[in-house]
Amino acid sequence: MFGKKETNTDEPPPFMEREGRVLAQLNQEGHQWLGQRFAWYNKVRTAKKGGLRIFKDPSLEEQMEATRGALNMVTNVLNTNLMMAFNAMVDQVKNVKANPEDWPVKIEGDRINAPTLTHEQDAGIISWVPLKYLNVVKPIREKGKGVDYYVDGLIKKTYFKIIGFFADPRNWDAEKLGFFFHGLEPDATLQEVQGRLAPLKADADMFALTLFPFRFGKATMRQEAGQKNTVDESFEISDEELRRDLYFQSLLWLGLDKFIFRYYLTLLSATDNPRALRQLSLIFNPIIAKIIELNLRFQSSSATEREKIRIRPSFLEFYKAREALPAVETVEVKGRSVRKINYTHRMLEGNSFSRGQKFQERHRQLWKDYLSKNVVGKGDIEQSGALLLEVLNMMIWDTMCAMEGKVKAAGELRAFADEQEKLGKVQMAKNKKVLDEAKRKKRRTLSKFKAQQQKNMVEIVSKEMEEMELAGTEKLEKIAAAIQTRREGVIARVDKMEQAALQDREENLGKNAAALYQVLLEVDTDKSFRNGLVSFLMHQIQEDKDEIGHNLYRNLFNVFSDLFPTEKMMLRSAIAQKIDLEEYELKVSEEDMQAYQQQIVSRKTELQVEVPGILEQKLAQGPVRAKIDQLLNMNLTPASLRLLFHLNFSAPNKAAAKIPGEAVKKLLMLNQLVNPLPENDISLPNVEENAPAMKRVNFNRLQKLMV
Repeated sequence: MFGKKETNTDEPPPFMEREGRVLAQLNQEGHQWLGQRFAWYNKVRTAKKGGLRIFKDPSLEEQMEATRGALNMVTNVLNTNLMMAFNAMVDQVKNVKANPEDWPVKIEGDRINAPTLTHEQDAGIISWVPLKYLNVVKPIREKGKGVDYYVDGLIKKTYFKIIGFFADPRNWDAEKLGFFFHGLEPDATLQEVQGRLAPLKADADMFALTLFPFRFGKATMRQEAGQKNTVDESFEISDEELRRDLYFQSLLWLGLDKFIFRYYLTLLSATDNPRALRQLSLIFNPIIAKIIELNLRFQSSSATEREKIRIRPSFLEFYKAREALPAVETVEVKGRSVRKINYTHRMLEGNSFSRGQKFQERHRQLWKDYLSKNVVGKGDIEQSGALLLEVLNMMIWDTMCAMEGKVKAAGELRAFADEQEKLGKVQMAKNKKVLDEAKRKKRRTLSKFKAQQQKNMVEIVSKEMEEMELAGTEKLEKIAAAIQTRREGVIARVDKMEQAALQDREENLGKNAAALYQVLLEVDTDKSFRNGLVSFLMHQIQEDKDEIGHNLYRNLFNVFSDLFPTEKMMLRSAIAQKIDLEEYELKVSEEDMQAYQQQIVSRKTELQVEVPGILEQKLAQGPVRAKIDQLLNMNLTPASLRLLFHLNFSAPNKAAAKIPGEAVKKLLMLNQLVNPLPENDISLPNVEENAPAMKRVNFNRLQKLMV
């Protein structure tokens, strides 16, 4: 797909040779997206000292020299941080003893004059620690004041290399990306897991802090107070450049979103430790939330930024033409044919794991492969079940972030509409002031002609006054109508976004996760995984120590579409003991409730048929007088109920005796159905287990439970 370099040697290829060729192509493609102005920056930066001589004005030439100094400083900062990232990668991989064959040595260099990394070294960072590669953005943004367009270009190119590199499925290597899990035991402690993930968490936290909206158009030329940039001042931004940059920014936000989510999924599949799965979710949640928010803000900016509004019609044509390009085509470069990859939204979407409410066949197949390998095919319900729940929970988190992003974007749009209305009213006031002044002048002229008894001029001026007032009033009315129309248009969009957010909260939360669960059911053909999932989920709900899973729990019935009424009641009872549910959350229909109650009745009926009168048999010990049916309604733990069944129970007109073993088993199953999460323990502490049952029961507590 990316092309191959011909070789006649039998020696193994150098470190990251293929990947390096990919990065070289992406670097060239990135420069093409950034355009002529970025190319001129590079020309200025690489010019020999005193060799610029572009302007006749010496002061402008001096400013250009200053610009070159700033460009060289930013470039050195970039090279320094890439060198540090590469060396950190070399050390980190070695530290977990996962170093591949022919592992490279660290780069020798200093921060004053750092070497430029090769494409192969870039590929090494990206293949093992991609967030470190992305985090070079922070220092160059901090040091790049005054050359904002150049810095923005470097950031875009950095993001594009990551996005383009991982657009090739061959580069998603779980062993490389998840190298820090090497040798981590499935039962490793939380402390061990957190220690392994500490470098990833540090990189993730930094990346979340470096995410900011891109500048657009003339906004890229706004410098800090007192700072000037001759290059920016010399360029007029064409509409063609604006269209290309707007498309590129859109592509980058989409690509970052797809990359981060797949990176998360890949790391989930790289470990067998359930504790690590939860920690990965905690690490990636903030990044996913930030990217979703910025993506929505970027989309809503098309209604608030003047240049984006102005070029929108031509941009839509550009967008359609770009999206229509083939994924790969052959082009002529310097007289030779080269295969070129066209990076489009369609191409990135096609190679990604969809998180929507409906999957296209390509996305469905990707998910099937992932679930078959990492969930259904694992066999270990503790690890595979935990992985599935993390992914489903993240899908719901995704929808919640989109909902909150829509609310924030809607708020920004509403503020924009208010500001535009204020500006419009100010403009109206200025126009009215001009009109009133013109009318006053006409009135003075009219008074003059009246005093001079020039009847003809009075009529002419009077007519002019009427026409002027009519035209002025009409103009003011048009301005007012335009202000109102513009505001109504923006507010309509605001209302639509807020309604969509409300609908997401009330109806759609869980629907994207539900779509994934349906794919799981297609993969789990014999239902073996599904049958063990509910029990695992019950255990997980009871054992959860944090709140990250609450999103899934609150929307459980939206996700798991095939739950039986009994399972619904059991799960709802378990969740209700864990968190406070809203009225609209986990609703059980009247039909399901009746089915659940009917199942309890059926189980009791079966028992009564097998052992007539069993539910009426009574425990009579000390102060306690309780029928078995009463005991089943006390929410007793299985161990407590089993302890009581070691005692004698008496049926009417019969001597007391122990309940038959088979009947005890069925009573315990019935208790689990009636009491999904039993809490009441009536066993005495500090009593030997081999002591008689009579000595081990806390009858006083049992009596209190009967009240």
